[in-house]
Amino acid sequence: MRNITVVLITAVLAVFSLSSSTPDFLKDQLKYPRVRAARTEKAELIRDIFKKKGVEYPPAEIFVRVFKLDRTVELWARSTNKDAFRLIKTYEICSLSGHAGPKRRIGDLQVPEGFYYIDTFNPVSSFHLSLGINYPNQSDRILGVAGHLGKDIFIHGSCVTIGCIPITDDCIKELYVIAVEAKANGQSLIPVHIFPTRLDDKKYQSLTAGVKDSKLLAFWENVRQGYVSFEKGNQLPRVSVDAKTGRYIFQISSAIMPSRIQAVIGERVTFSAQALGSNLIYRWQTKYENESENAWSEIPGATGSQLHIVTGDFYQFCAQYRAVITNSVGRTLSATAVPINQLPVPIFTQDLPAEISVTEGSSVTLKARADAASYYRWKRNSQEVQGGSFGNGSYTTPPLTLADNNAKYQVEAVRFAGNHQCTKNSAGRSRTTTIRVAAR
Repeated sequence: MRNITVVLITAVLAVFSLSSSTPDFLKDQLKYPRVRAARTEKAELIRDIFKKKGVEYPPAEIFVRVFKLDRTVELWARSTNKDAFRLIKTYEICSLSGHAGPKRRIGDLQVPEGFYYIDTFNPVSSFHLSLGINYPNQSDRILGVAGHLGKDIFIHGSCVTIGCIPITDDCIKELYVIAVEAKANGQSLIPVHIFPTRLDDKKYQSLTAGVKDSKLLAFWENVRQGYVSFEKGNQLPRVSVDAKTGRYIFQISSAIMPSRIQAVIGERVTFSAQALGSNLIYRWQTKYENESENAWSEIPGATGSQLHIVTGDFYQFCAQYRAVITNSVGRTLSATAVPINQLPVPIFTQDLPAEISVTEGSSVTLKARADAASYYRWKRNSQEVQGGSFGNGSYTTPPLTLADNNAKYQVEAVRFAGNHQCTKNSAGRSRTTTIRVAAR
């Protein structure tokens, strides 16, 4: 009996005391024969896998993603905390109990669905080696059957299960060793995201087809936000839980908006801020380009994901816009956007004639007028004539020779916007006139 008692106490200590993220954690784990054997057997293979994927080993962070109906466990990793995650390897779930949907009570045979992390390393598991997740989490405790939630959900070896995730002894050796070394390298929490299946549009439609349980549909729609957030850029969203509803809330992982939109002054322009997250609140702000960052002020009533404005005639200042997007998890800013004001094209009120006939040695005075023109550019056979920019829309040719016969002249009326990046010149072109030159 004494020997049995010692073994049980040792096992409990082995599981319970693995919370620190230091090299001592690795030393503690290597005291156990199964961990030592797994590391010896898999070390070279693991390093080769990571090298081929271009990720340092041990990595800065790893992340585990589970798809129940697809029977896959994905291992992701990155070399630094700023890198995007890369898929390292996919393991097969060799046995599965339950069906699509979250675990809500003890004995329902369900594998949980939601957002978890590894909280237990068991080097003396009944299923060779095992990694426990923190089920029930806060969401489960709110949405599940109080007092009857169950516990002890593991990713483990062997190929039998009642609500766990078995991947065979051979595969758990790899995953366990990688998780141990990631934790020893400084990763305090290893996220584990569990989904019913991949939640792209096609699979989500298939998953939800015919499902009438509104609570289950709402849950899947909620967890899908976390799936999509990671898929957009292979960056983990920060996740919290609404204390009243049990819904997951995701940080705002991106806010994308075109930085410049060109429109003619007086036209309606729409800026759209596209953010990933949940329960998002939008507030739009504006300032002029020559003002400091402290000058940003909110636009009354602008609280949607889109901002509609009518471009103004900004000759002296350029207006800038941005969206401030918040939820209970965090806050982010969109890119700063500037409407590029294209001045209206000048309209000719006096145009050139289609043709002018003269005799050689004569000069011709060409005249044109356009509303709101700042100056005119004259061209001969598509080439700007020397000294051809004038303010009064009039141009006199040099004395013409027979070589000038059939020469084509045209004038551009230019509306000058000033030296501002947010306003562009505009130009209107006159009719082309042909000069006929006859011999004396």
